[in-house]
Amino acid sequence: MQQSFRPDLTTIVVAGNITPEKAQATVEKYFGSWKAKGVRPNLDLPQRPNSKTSYIHVPDKSAVQSSVALVESIPMNVYHPDHYALNLGNEILSGGFAGRFYKDLRVKTGYVYNVNSSFDWSRTRAGYNISFGADPDKVDLARKAALKDLQAMQTQPVSEHELQLAKASLLRSIPLQRSSIDKLASQYLTFSELGLPLDTPQRSAQIYYRMSAGDIRKAFKTWIRIDDLAQITKDAANLKQ
Repeated sequence: MQQSFRPDLTTIVVAGNITPEKAQATVEKYFGSWKAKGVRPNLDLPQRPNSKTSYIHVPDKSAVQSSVALVESIPMNVYHPDHYALNLGNEILSGGFAGRFYKDLRVKTGYVYNVNSSFDWSRTRAGYNISFGADPDKVDLARKAALKDLQAMQTQPVSEHELQLAKASLLRSIPLQRSSIDKLASQYLTFSELGLPLDTPQRSAQIYYRMSAGDIRKAFKTWIRIDDLAQITKDAANLKQ
């Protein structure tokens, strides 16, 4: 426990109606005598090799539909400037009812009950995930439709309407992420964990505002490996009753 919990691995955020002097005095009162011993351990995970395509079935006899995840690792991290273009492109794919995935997999075809996609960023790693729920006989159709949308992101520039809608969505979400004391403190903890400056929201807003459709297409073509997506399916298919 003494090796795992150390002051040089700890971040304390004090947020609210308090002066910096009072906050510092309170923290020093309760934690001032806490000293680190030995060499500070490196907690950053090593970079990982590119994942490869695979299919995994997780049996669940209680499932009434198939829950599917299409996932892959991405050989970059949160510090790479292309992660902004990937985030903005993902907003076009998965930004609620206006997203391409929802339109193409739900509204137009009825293949899925729900669909979502997201990027996961850390100091040394990144990953991409598409998840959806569908009837077992619609899983392959939904997968093909999702991959078609991904391929379009790599080969064709998004429309000006989609670009402006995605920018507006991300830019408006930035102040909402700081809309309460708890959210503000949580955001600062995240920035500390990732080693990002505290003015990251302002920097991100400027980058998103200037981004072009060409930036998105280039980032998706560079980093998203459609043929390497692994599929994990959880359902009751092929189970003996």
